[in-house]
Amino acid sequence: MPGIDQVQYLTNSSMMDIDFLPRHIVIVGGGYVSLEFAQMYRRFGSEITIIEKGSHMIQREDEDVSTAVEDVLEREGITLRLNANCIGFGKRDEEIMAKVDCASGDREVIGTHLLLAVGRRPNTDNLGLDKAGVAVDKRGYIVVDDQLRTGVPGIWAVGDCNGRGAFTHTAFNDSEIVAANLLDDDQRRARSVEQED
Repeated sequence: MPGIDQVQYLTNSSMMDIDFLPRHIVIVGGGYVSLEFAQMYRRFGSEITIIEKGSHMIQREDEDVSTAVEDVLEREGITLRLNANCIGFGKRDEEIMAKVDCASGDREVIGTHLLLAVGRRPNTDNLGLDKAGVAVDKRGYIVVDDQLRTGVPGIWAVGDCNGRGAFTHTAFNDSEIVAANLLDDDQRRARSVEQED
């Protein structure tokens, strides 16, 4: 994202450290973390604009679910900028300017704070996976099949590190799948989700 090095931004971690109410938060990303912070800070009183590259929010959900969530957010006063291509940033006085090329709306969004909620890299770099022969994708996620097995016999990957959903409930479901396969000879499988390249 051009200009990201010219502006200060928050992440899901640093967002928890602020002790004031931002006037207008521009959030880049349309996933669950984005929606949680957007709704929370809107209810606190901040103006919120979400910029999402895709055609709808929470891309992994069925489109009708995404549409219903979008309707709720818009009724709460959250501005959605979908189909945002060529996202870039700059400064305008003390504010942050997000440049967007969307299907409709202004080409610039001005806010006081920027939250990047576009995903995180898993903490797999120092595990020695290459020495064990375990493959990772270009974002660092461990590559697994639908039973959560890696390409190395006897090594399975569950939770945040496999790129199938960084949530407690998905990690718990992963553990149930692996336990069923290992201990009960029950060939359970994870829901088919494309791992990002």
